[in-house]
Amino acid sequence: MFKLNFRILICVMILCSLFLFSCRRALEEELEPVASSDVVYSSADDSIAPGMVTALNESNEDDTLVLSWQLPSDTDIKGVEIFYARDTSQNFGEFPPVVLGRVNQYEFTDLENGQSYMFRVRVFDHNSNKGHFSKKAYGTPTDINAPSEVTRFLVSEEYKSDTKYSADFSWRNPDDNDFKGVKLVRKPDSPPTDHKDPEGVIVYTGTDESYSDDGLDLGKPYYYAIYAFDEIPRHSTSPAPKSVMIIKK
Repeated sequence: MFKLNFRILICVMILCSLFLFSCRRALEEELEPVASSDVVYSSADDSIAPGMVTALNESNEDDTLVLSWQLPSDTDIKGVEIFYARDTSQNFGEFPPVVLGRVNQYEFTDLENGQSYMFRVRVFDHNSNKGHFSKKAYGTPTDINAPSEVTRFLVSEEYKSDTKYSADFSWRNPDDNDFKGVKLVRKPDSPPTDHKDPEGVIVYTGTDESYSDDGLDLGKPYYYAIYAFDEIPRHSTSPAPKSVMIIKK
């Protein structure tokens, strides 16, 4: 009888030791720090919205607006939503929101120059919880720089008859987003100083890449310059002016 009770006691002690060891191991694993790369976002128990975006700011570049902000300190932020509208409409549903990843800056490149816009931003987390909207920011894109010069500016003189003389021009328009056209300026005896030279004559305005200037005088020197312009309008400088003198053949 004594031997049987002793064996039972030994078994109980072993079982207790195993139970205590298991409890200790489970506690250690619970307290062990988890690497950030091993974080798993669970949708089962996260219903807490992330914080609010702060320090919303805008800066004006040429034909664009750059919006920047400070993200909240939440570690589970997945992305950002930007809501914007024309200031005159006061309706943030006017345009679809811009949805981005976890960033703190965005450049708008397709806004209307001279039009005032309003913006607000909020973040969302991996469980689609959305933070509060930021304070509003306002900005107006403006055209700062003139478009680029035209390229491949070429001329050929044409003697059509005893009474018809012309100069045929060709060029390549710039690919600037705000390019609206070119002005071809003719001036006798000396090159045009700019597109507003008081002695110059604008012989062509448009978006074509060629033009024939008729009605020139035989043996008279002419100079031509070409200027690209945008919607403001701001005018580019001209490539080297072209000189033309029709000589009877």
